[in-house]
Amino acid sequence: MHDYDDSLNLITETSQRFGELMNLTFSYYNNDTLSPLKDATFTYEWLNLDPVQFYADPINEGYYTATIDTSLAEIWGIRSIIINAQLENHTTQTLLTSISIMKRLTSLNNKTDLVYISSKVWVQKAVNFTFSYKDILSDSMVGGLEVASFTWQELYENGTIISGRDGSGTLMQNMDNTYTLDFKTELKPIGYYFLYVTLHKENYESKSALISLELILREFDADIDIENLAGNQVDVVQGSDVNLEISLIDLTRGNIPLENVSVYLSIGGNEYPFIESSPGTYSLVFETEHIEAFFAPNLLAGIIYLNIENFTSQQVGININVQMEEIFPGVSAFYFILISAAIIGVVGSLITYRVVQQARIPKFVKKVRKV
Repeated sequence: MHDYDDSLNLITETSQRFGELMNLTFSYYNNDTLSPLKDATFTYEWLNLDPVQFYADPINEGYYTATIDTSLAEIWGIRSIIINAQLENHTTQTLLTSISIMKRLTSLNNKTDLVYISSKVWVQKAVNFTFSYKDILSDSMVGGLEVASFTWQELYENGTIISGRDGSGTLMQNMDNTYTLDFKTELKPIGYYFLYVTLHKENYESKSALISLELILREFDADIDIENLAGNQVDVVQGSDVNLEISLIDLTRGNIPLENVSVYLSIGGNEYPFIESSPGTYSLVFETEHIEAFFAPNLLAGIIYLNIENFTSQQVGININVQMEEIFPGVSAFYFILISAAIIGVVGSLITYRVVQQARIPKFVKKVRKV
């Protein structure tokens, strides 16, 4: 048996990918003179089919060639072939050989080795994974797979498997022969997941993929609007109200207003809930009438808590500085009373001093002064 592309090269075995054509080339010659024997009857038998005739090689004189369609084998593997050569007045030669029919080369998502996918997905978001299982030789998608499945397991953060949190499923074949894995991510809780995908068709190389999936909490942004807010502190005179307004948007859904959020202010050992005044807008009127600030300002340290399921929680620190009650703008009642009391005390002292001085003057002096 000879290499078809190099007739001088003797070979003992040959191989081809399933579904491809292959050429077998043999020489038949006089053993004494080593001259090629022409016009011989050359046939091969395989797969229990009828004998097939070789033809004289059009390029290499004295050689006989046959073309074999490997798809006739139906399944990849090693197949035996019996070669018979006979010519009148010459001994008949029979050769038993074999050909290796190999699986067709494939790729998965344009990769020939294991496909690895790492993905982070917002919780409650539907995300599918699409796979292209391609025949490299024909550059075409492979459909009608015997196996298109996946298994999954939920993991702890450290990568160990959570017992009982696993399952399996099948991929859906699309019109273009791609395959879609729908893990129903929109229904799964936050956590870490490991998925192993297998695609296989008879006579084709199997391909696999590993998916490392993390379902994460969604995020939102808060815009706080408080009158007289400087940094994280607002100054207010005792008895006046503090109007707090917070607008929340969902950063993971195109900045739409975020509704149904639990918003409350924790301050002074009490909790004050916000009211959703409009979609995504939350309001609170904090009254200071009950806050003691008569003798000195009262600085209250508080935290605004924002919580909603499947979102990261946020905390915003805020200080409310309740200033002393004012009897006039800029004049606290306490200091007004102190000043007033001081003035009254001075005037009273002067009057008392005057009365005492008058009492010490003799009566005849008083009469003289009157004259």
